[in-house]
Amino acid sequence: MEYRPGAAAWQLVAGDETALPAISAILEALPARTRVRALLEVPTEAGVQHLDLRCEADTTWLPRAGGGPSLLEALRDASFDASDGYAWVAWESGVVRDLRRHLLRERGWDGDRGCFGGYWKAG
Repeated sequence: MEYRPGAAAWQLVAGDETALPAISAILEALPARTRVRALLEVPTEAGVQHLDLRCEADTTWLPRAGGGPSLLEALRDASFDASDGYAWVAWESGVVRDLRRHLLRERGWDGDRGCFGGYWKAG
């Protein structure tokens, strides 16, 4: 999956532990003053990692164990302006579909300003 944010004012990066290596590489390569909202779902608290970032990242770790919010719930609750962002989302195919629908239908996100990929399929 390609990461092409262009001149976006800010970036949304989201994924589960299967996408974490790619997300880490993306976030660690971003220059200072790049505004990023990162939503990262991991199996447990032990999956939370320290990321050495120069960018201005608002990072939310979402451990599945313990009954915390899902990524979709966290995304629905997040406050951001969809008009000037770029999204990179990698997850289970059904989750990616639901996240993309939420962004496009409920947030008015421009579908051309993002990359949405199913890294794996449930079942």
